[in-house]
Amino acid sequence: MHQKFQTDTAKKTEDNSNYYVANKDMSKKKKDREIGSIYRQQKCKDRFNKYKILQHTKECNARNQG
Repeated sequence: MHQKFQTDTAKKTEDNSNYYVANKDMSKKKKDREIGSIYRQQKCKDRFNKYKILQHTKECNARNQG
């Protein structure tokens, strides 16, 4: 059985190696972007929780003094 395409012969061509490097770089950038977004989301959640705790403390103090 003859193979019609060079990629079927499992030979590494220059184009294939260039595409591999480009995809690897893109996946690293994508991972960095996702990690950054997760970090920002967690930071926002932490700020929101601190705000809610502060608000609750103020309400409790107002009730106790009133």
